Amino acid sequence: MIRNKKIFITGLNGSIAKKFIILLEKKTQNSKIYVSSRSKTKKNKRNIKHIKLDKYYSKIKNYQKIINECDYFFHLAYQNSESFAEDHPYEDFKINVQSLMKILNIAKNNRKLTFIFTSTVSIYKTSKKKINEKSEIKTLSVYNFHKYFCENLIRLYSLFSKNNFIILRLSNVYGDNDKRKRDFLLHCMENIKHGKSLNIYGSGNYYRDFIHINDIALALLKIIEKRNFNKFSIYNICSGSSITIKNLINLLIKIFSKAKHNTSVKIKFSKKNNKLIKRNFFSKPIKFMREFNWRPKIKLSNGIHNLVKKSVR
Repeated sequence: MIRNKKIFITGLNGSIAKKFIILLEKKTQNSKIYVSSRSKTKKNKRNIKHIKLDKYYSKIKNYQKIINECDYFFHLAYQNSESFAEDHPYEDFKINVQSLMKILNIAKNNRKLTFIFTSTVSIYKTSKKKINEKSEIKTLSVYNFHKYFCENLIRLYSLFSKNNFIILRLSNVYGDNDKRKRDFLLHCMENIKHGKSLNIYGSGNYYRDFIHINDIALALLKIIEKRNFNKFSIYNICSGSSITIKNLINLLIKIFSKAKHNTSVKIKFSKKNNKLIKRNFFSKPIKFMREFNWRPKIKLSNGIHNLVKKSVR
């Protein structure tokens, strides 16, 4: 049980933050959780304080006293649409990069604060060899460039700020039913469920790593349970088991079939086949596993089976 901690979390509208908060409610005692959201302030629970902030964090200064008293700041809020970033790069920069700068500037004098930022493994250069945290970076989109920009901004602040900083590079997160977000797996499930065709870019023989959202929430919890930190650290958070997009779709169809659901679905292959789509990712989260006594528990087949089971009810 985690006791007497003050934790600030951004991104309540996102699935990771929601799952993490549910876990914190079960695992914390005599603690205070501050949650920021762009939506209307909700009725507060005894240990959770909801704070309304706009997408640019223009009023973050109003909460400097709270942030200065916090032990952990989980910055989980991020504009995560690839297409929006490509079409509106400056707006995406304002939402993601400039907002982060405002938060870092407000928090820099808190000596006890550990600041956690969620990045992405898609910033790595594609490789069929196992990638680690020191592998070569190659950003292929505005979205990924801004993620990496944020990482370097945090690295810069670590040189003069009194905080500790942790960057988590996440692989493809799945396991929730939020159809509003960019989620390839959920999109495929919906198409299979309703007998629609599935569109695969290129050959589909490129590898991705899918990690369950429950494993992500547990990884975040492990950070709070740990007492000592390095000044600045980067970790890959993934399942350690990559799968091709083609095999992922075949697995989905197989699980839907076992659930006695119609799976007469056509797979279409699109000619669109750019470098971003063709990238491969293979890695093991060895560094985080070793330092935080964590390991991914949910196998992809089991995670998908549970999603399909809920979907066809």
